[in-house]
Amino acid sequence: MIALIQARMTSTRLPGKVLMDLGGDPLINRVYDACSKACKTVILIPYGDDLLRAHCIKMNWQYREGPEDDVLERYIGAVRSYPEETHFARITSDCPLLSTSELFYMGHIAKDFDMVSNCTTDARDGMEIDILSRAGWEWLNKHGVGNGHREHVTTYVKDNLPAFKAKLTFAEHREWYLSEWIPSLSIDTAEQMKAVGKVMRKWCSYEE
Repeated sequence: MIALIQARMTSTRLPGKVLMDLGGDPLINRVYDACSKACKTVILIPYGDDLLRAHCIKMNWQYREGPEDDVLERYIGAVRSYPEETHFARITSDCPLLSTSELFYMGHIAKDFDMVSNCTTDARDGMEIDILSRAGWEWLNKHGVGNGHREHVTTYVKDNLPAFKAKLTFAEHREWYLSEWIPSLSIDTAEQMKAVGKVMRKWCSYEE
């Protein structure tokens, strides 16, 4: 399985956040490290994003470029570029505390399904993982054509689960700790960057 991490420098609320420092490493590095412990990892960046491209080259990461607003096009381009792989995970670049164990286990059970998700209902921000088979990605690319589904990628499946299940197989997986008492651990604002930093100082033993 390959983890595909969508990243861009043009976040509306916190521009450039993916390369901002979080405990001595850029935010994107934290996400990449979590994913790379569980599977092969590729970064998806917009065309013309020189800073992210340079960072990927510096880190010796695989990356693929595609349209900025049509994020689903970036995913389907990557899926078609790795014909030897059967399943691909969707990961966002603002989740530095993503659970490696959750990704690893979901990848293990995904071989029996066209989609496995931990975020169809009340998943905590920062822990979301969607894994689709090649057939699942192609179905999504064919049907998810409007209402922001090209940008938010897997929302079309979740909005149309009966139609998806009529053709393909689906499973939901949640580890016990992914419950409502977990705070938001994704980063969209400077305040959330500070909040996640506090969590990391407490639980991940890093010093600013």
